Amino acid sequence: MSIKSPSLLVESICIRDGRVLALEYHQERLDRSRRELGFSGALPLAPAVQEAYRSWQAGEHPPAGGSDDRHPGNAGAGLAAGGVVKCRVLYDRSIQEIEFEVYKPRKFTACRPVESPYPLDYHLKYRDRSCFEGVNELVPPGICPLICRHGWLTDALHANIALLVKGEWLTPETPLLGGTMRRRLLEQKKIRPAALRREWLPLAERISLINALNPLDAQVLPLG
Repeated sequence: MSIKSPSLLVESICIRDGRVLALEYHQERLDRSRRELGFSGALPLAPAVQEAYRSWQAGEHPPAGGSDDRHPGNAGAGLAAGGVVKCRVLYDRSIQEIEFEVYKPRKFTACRPVESPYPLDYHLKYRDRSCFEGVNELVPPGICPLICRHGWLTDALHANIALLVKGEWLTPETPLLGGTMRRRLLEQKKIRPAALRREWLPLAERISLINALNPLDAQVLPLG
């Protein structure tokens, strides 16, 4: 079978108060992505992430990583057990690198629907996000674009979205990427998939960005 891997894939994992969260959802997506690209064999996340995290906390380089400003040698030394850490696992046939950084949410003042200027395909979570450059140019700094296809809402730039409408949380039924937090919330029946038009946004009581590091209602933005 031919191998199709134009770029490394990535799993962004939340570590909260020293606990690695929702690892089974990340493992499932990693397995599914590798199968689609023709990679065989198991690639367990848990032991690699846990070992790398211990090394990072001790001020050592993660064993699967190189050297960059996301995990300098003393980055995690003395880090308290509390707080949120973002872990990025870069992989293809095998795990190529594991990065850690203290999580700092992106700062947005508002969100705005924009029509994608070209067809977007991001159903696999690649590190290379150059496909979104044209979308970024459609909004001023500080505004989070809500990407639309022919007027139908899909995703925000770095997150899935959920709209609170008449007391019920709804999420677009055809996101660009099936996020792990979105899947958990669907399984917990806290959100419901629906076909959502951009012109319905003013009807939403709240607009929430959701991803592995942002649970429902944690990052809420007004229209702007």
